[in-house]
Amino acid sequence: MELHFVFVGKTAFPDIDQTVKRYLKKIRSFFPVSVHIVKEEKETKHRNPAEIMDKEAERILRIVEREGYIVSWDRTGKMMSSEEYANLFRQWMDKGVKSLWMIVGGALGLSPVVLSLSNEIISLSPMTFPHDLVRAVIAEQTYRAISIINGIPYHK
Repeated sequence: MELHFVFVGKTAFPDIDQTVKRYLKKIRSFFPVSVHIVKEEKETKHRNPAEIMDKEAERILRIVEREGYIVSWDRTGKMMSSEEYANLFRQWMDKGVKSLWMIVGGALGLSPVVLSLSNEIISLSPMTFPHDLVRAVIAEQTYRAISIINGIPYHK
């Protein structure tokens, strides 16, 4: 299975970027990983948030393979424990998913268009987090899921 992480905008925090890279390196021991950075639209008081999310969605959908399995991370999604996420990840592996696309929106989140095309929508929390931080948490939780599946003593 190939893992594709799609992030809207560059991170402004070098420490968070290093954390993401650290976990992606660990994941690469098990799966090929690609990271796709989509340009974030600038927010202004004169622009409608829906218009901004739609522009970002156009960019996201230009890269995402439609035959791939799309997982969007959004506050409207299903919340789950690390163990439940590991079970879901195992199901993707068992189903023979070849190309898994993990999509993380920008500051405004993901467009309804992207969400409607998603096979799964997962939420980290009902709280709002900086999208930079969400990248690190998703990378870490994905590595944790892989560790649980493979019996690696990382998860306690």
